[in-house]
Amino acid sequence: AKQAASAANQSNPNVIISLQDWTDAARKRTIPIKIYQPKSDGPWPVVIFSHGLGGSREAAGYFGEAMAENGYLSMHLQHPGSDSSVWMGALRGSGNQQDMKQSIQQEMKQAMSGENLRARVDDVKFVLNQLERLNSGAGPWHGKLDMSKIGCSGHSFGAGTTMAIAGQTFGTGARRINEADPRVKAAIYMSAPVNLAGRDPKNLYGSIKIPGM
Repeated sequence: AKQAASAANQSNPNVIISLQDWTDAARKRTIPIKIYQPKSDGPWPVVIFSHGLGGSREAAGYFGEAMAENGYLSMHLQHPGSDSSVWMGALRGSGNQQDMKQSIQQEMKQAMSGENLRARVDDVKFVLNQLERLNSGAGPWHGKLDMSKIGCSGHSFGAGTTMAIAGQTFGTGARRINEADPRVKAAIYMSAPVNLAGRDPKNLYGSIKIPGM
């Protein structure tokens, strides 16, 4: 994966904040990341944070800083296709305010798709793979991460992403899909999606085996 890094605005003296762009060459997909790093020596437990629909890596900075202050490395991912580019594109379009509002709503609705959910899950797994590589290879992060203690969190569509990583199933019968990642040991769901389709909760959530809040 190709990486690009830059310093972020540093307002908290107890946390090291940086911006990086990680490229998954296999998917030809670049994932912007905001990293909240403790100033302690480590090894640090890891938390992955997934933003909601139309959000970005700038989401939930309070969460990232709180995690880092308490010794966790907090990685805030930005998911192309369901990030702020969705509504920013609509803003650049022509038309009056009402037309713009309808355009934004339409674009946001289209972005909340199963395809984007799958891409988000793959983003999380790619970042975890990269963290494993950085932790085991030569470099400044060698041995800095406790990869036996990984958590995942997210807001709204990001909470849905987290539930998928935790083991929520999608589809039914032969089309039943489970994308649980056993490396993730705990989860926090912020404003998680509701089971509006009325599926059997045991069928939907029964395969989640990790603690969640």
